Amino acid sequence: MKKYIIAFNLLVSVLVFSQSDPKLSIFSYNPLQYNPAYAGAFDGLSITGIYSSQWVGFEGAPKTIFFSAHSNVIQREIGVGVNITSDKLGPVQENQIVGNFAYNIFLNDELSLNLGLKAGLNNFNLDYRLLTIENPQEAGIFDGSLNQYSPIVGAGFYLSNPSGYIGVSIPNLLKTKYITGSQISIANSKPNYFLTAGYKFDLQNEIYLIPNILTRVTAGAPIANLISLNLDYKKNILLGMNVQPTSSFGGFFGYRFENNLSIGYAYDSSINNFSTVSGGIHTFYMNFRIDELLSNRYGFGTF
Repeated sequence: MKKYIIAFNLLVSVLVFSQSDPKLSIFSYNPLQYNPAYAGAFDGLSITGIYSSQWVGFEGAPKTIFFSAHSNVIQREIGVGVNITSDKLGPVQENQIVGNFAYNIFLNDELSLNLGLKAGLNNFNLDYRLLTIENPQEAGIFDGSLNQYSPIVGAGFYLSNPSGYIGVSIPNLLKTKYITGSQISIANSKPNYFLTAGYKFDLQNEIYLIPNILTRVTAGAPIANLISLNLDYKKNILLGMNVQPTSSFGGFFGYRFENNLSIGYAYDSSINNFSTVSGGIHTFYMNFRIDELLSNRYGFGTF
């Protein structure tokens, strides 16, 4: 019973207060999700798919699918890409499709500045048939269902050289209210501001240590920091450790085949009171690249 009380409280907080962009512990392996300026950050086409299952053991627990693809065009000055996201939590499902555009300014032989824009569509669906309502006659807001579309407009920049990067982005500049047929607002989305940064340390013999940080700022919520420490061993073995202070801790293992196909798995566990009832977070990762350069002469990105 304790499990379901906790899950219910978490679900209510999502529905009543605000919607937020889904967080991903292996954020450094899907940077286009957060920053449109990353589109075309290196030569070639990159395609990424990620599946994340949270709160294992809860009925209706969150499940998220991420898909992204991006490439540079027109002599590497223009980058284009697409993001598709499906995020489901109990009776709530949110789907997004977003196009990304980036313009690359070469500041010198190694330093580049990418300016990015994104635009797309968000679909928010709340299926009341999946809710158990004790007094339906008193719950006017649960009359029928909610299926609402809203636009997405975002922007960001990405400054990088072969050793490091820093980026600032707002995936959606617009505020959206989700209103029932009874004209009752049950949720709203607010802009999320993201700061990302990383640095690649060349240890020796094609072994690289890459710390990354993602900071999210949202009005009315505490500042959230995700920190990852990745190890790239001879361009084949990928290892990672990630932590969100006071919230979760986890690890990642991946393998890159012939410099084109990469697969990986991450597991995260709660480190707060929720750890006693949560089954953790399982994340599966796949990336495929075509005609890419493992180390972009002008930029840090490799995914």
